[in-house]
Amino acid sequence: MWPKGCHFVVSPQMANVMDLKPEAVLRLRGRVQYWAERLSLRPRAVRVQRMIKKWGSCSTSGTVTFAADLAVHEDQFQDVVIVHELLHLRVRHHGKLFRALMGVHVPHWRTTSRGKARRGNAEIASTTGGAVN
Repeated sequence: MWPKGCHFVVSPQMANVMDLKPEAVLRLRGRVQYWAERLSLRPRAVRVQRMIKKWGSCSTSGTVTFAADLAVHEDQFQDVVIVHELLHLRVRHHGKLFRALMGVHVPHWRTTSRGKARRGNAEIASTTGGAVN
């Protein structure tokens, strides 16, 4: 079940501009829902939008945003990005605790994200800034 009070927002225009199939966006939504429940985290809102420099972000107000084109990537990579951003609801920085939690929930996170961590000159990052390395 989607977390109560959480809104999942993707504009129809965004899906059309990005040429995303509705099934891909629904699959991404399902994975975000799965991980939010598994991690017992409740984002205030989840947005999908065009992002050029990073795969996702997490605001201090509890809004988690994902790049629209993440929807077309394989599940393993989606999991790394989703867990990374959701964990920022609990742990703001990329310290030892954050890395340990990533390792517990997505043990393959370092190898999976290595080839795709960078989008241009940016890295998978949250609003705290920082990289998955």
